[in-house]
Amino acid sequence: MGKWSKPVNAVAVTWVCFISIILFFPATKPVTPINMNWAICVAAFIALFSMVWWYAGARKTYTGPRTTDTIDMLPPEDPEAILSDYDLP
Repeated sequence: MGKWSKPVNAVAVTWVCFISIILFFPATKPVTPINMNWAICVAAFIALFSMVWWYAGARKTYTGPRTTDTIDMLPPEDPEAILSDYDLP
């Protein structure tokens, strides 16, 4: 996308933040337990559960992905070997 990548990314991030907040609003007023948008409660539970899980033990044992080990195991790319897999005229 070249020079447009940063403006497009800024618009996309702004839109996601905006719509994420809007989707938590109730659909009708006045809000009752019957017509309440329970998405905020579900999101709050997931966030709270994740934080408790992290601080209870995952932060001590989680090491994250090891991409450098995987990259080092890959064979170097040989363009001739790659092109020989295809039927070229």
